[in-house]
Amino acid sequence: MKSRETQRVAERLGMEVIGVPLRKADQPNEWINPDIGKPVGPEEAVLGYFRRDGWRGHSGEGGLLLNLIKAMSFDYLPRSCRTGYIESFYAEAMKPLVSKRSNGWLCEAEGHEQEEKRRYSDSYFLNNVKSADLSIIKTNYMVMAYPRLGEQVIAAFDLPHPIEDWMFNELYEVAGNSLIYQIASKFIEDPYEYRRGWPDITMWRDGELKFVEVKTGGDRFQDSQIKIAKEFAIPLGLKFVLAAVYPEDTCSPLRPTTRSLF
Repeated sequence: MKSRETQRVAERLGMEVIGVPLRKADQPNEWINPDIGKPVGPEEAVLGYFRRDGWRGHSGEGGLLLNLIKAMSFDYLPRSCRTGYIESFYAEAMKPLVSKRSNGWLCEAEGHEQEEKRRYSDSYFLNNVKSADLSIIKTNYMVMAYPRLGEQVIAAFDLPHPIEDWMFNELYEVAGNSLIYQIASKFIEDPYEYRRGWPDITMWRDGELKFVEVKTGGDRFQDSQIKIAKEFAIPLGLKFVLAAVYPEDTCSPLRPTTRSLF
């Protein structure tokens, strides 16, 4: 069975594996979220399953973590940089500087002309991640989440499942500067490659942080997902979990070697 092949891959990667029984909805690939009783995608349904036991978090394939890293990477995020992706900032910061104007991510400081744009270095970003506090995170969240008239809305902060301020705050509190700095230091080595493959759900409870990959039916691990597990979860001690979804009126397709999160 494909689900057992997926289980074997997860176990080789050191991931915890659990079966998640859910009620199937009428539409394909929709499940009933047990937290609200409504049909949603599998990732949000699994998060609802965990919410009933006190877990809090966000489903968005690493979007919460990477946007938090972005918020922590600036001592103050200029509005001209609010829509840029963290991978583009970090990739440009790692390019060799040939001249003052030749390359690097340039953000225009408010009230300044084009020629006064600033190039951010890798050390600038990483030192800020190391020293960021809740005050900086909250300030930069406001810049990212709330566009002014005429500014673009950032999809991750828009409906239906926006990143909210409490998510930034609580993830920062449970992960801390040291762990987020370690993740950012690895991420900056190959930002565009490491942008892909993060687990579907980032969640926490009682000071414990877990990253949950959701699989349904015959879903298999992608190469990018295996790479993230090998290069982040294993070296940094991150707790990755495989949540294998199956209809609640059937038997679990997994081998009986799994553990519970609870």
